[in-house]
Amino acid sequence: MNRNIFKFTIKITIIAFVCLCVMNCNKEDFITSGICGKDQYNLLTWQFNDEDGVLTIKGNGYMINFSTLENHPWAHLRKKIKTVIIDQGVKNIGAFAFNDCYELTSLTIPNSVLAIEYAAFFGCSLTSVFIPSSVISIESFAFIGNHLTDFDVDVKNIHYSSFNGVLYNKLQDTLICYPGGKTEIVTFPNTATTITSAAFYGCQNITSIEIPNSIVKIEDYALSSCPLTSLIIGNSDITIGELAFNERYLKSITCKGFNPPNIVVGDRATFYSVPANTPVYIPSGALSAYQNSNWGKVFSNFIEEL
Repeated sequence: MNRNIFKFTIKITIIAFVCLCVMNCNKEDFITSGICGKDQYNLLTWQFNDEDGVLTIKGNGYMINFSTLENHPWAHLRKKIKTVIIDQGVKNIGAFAFNDCYELTSLTIPNSVLAIEYAAFFGCSLTSVFIPSSVISIESFAFIGNHLTDFDVDVKNIHYSSFNGVLYNKLQDTLICYPGGKTEIVTFPNTATTITSAAFYGCQNITSIEIPNSIVKIEDYALSSCPLTSLIIGNSDITIGELAFNERYLKSITCKGFNPPNIVVGDRATFYSVPANTPVYIPSGALSAYQNSNWGKVFSNFIEEL
């Protein structure tokens, strides 16, 4: 074969291959509808309107629990999705379903939804959410990393409620999720006893907090990734979980209880990354108790107050 013809053939082949790859890469960008039911028995479909940024999910049954951000079928549209409308008949909102849809500001949840799964709305720009009476399960991280200022819960819901815009269980003894965009001083109802896992995770407006005497349990990651500079712990017999205050910004910790709160030490310590010389203010006469507890394994600067 003539060498010039051979070179020309190679060039044409390469150009054709590149064009095919580009076409295949861009093909997904034009996908604006599909299925999202968990199996053949759960017939759910989705459709995106590029003109108004509305993603609508229709059908009857359960949505897929997606494994990652890139796993859901509208991942390529997440920068365009502004509104999500979930029609009556949909029974859950799948894990990671709208994770990192940071243009999402409007959401409709129907009275057929039973569960909002793990990290379903992680990183969205939502400012308010209405939880209908049908919802019986909201998993951790479901609404974390957003701009929420208010949770509104249907008064007929027998599992969840709202206190000052904060999501609680119905009895209001368990704080489930604090809105990430809320700027007010954190207050608790007198009934509150537990702060659940990741309840305040990433709340960038919280720089100080006082845990009231009624709280007896703070679960893992509860206030992790908050820019806390001041922490006050009430005088109750409280247990605090792993990485609950995983921040280096703390300038002071005040413990009102003579008996040291129960904390975790080691690789997943309650105060992981908090400097050892952070001042810990304790009641007068409690120095020995704190030094001989797990607190003494973490901190070195105890200050007794009168």
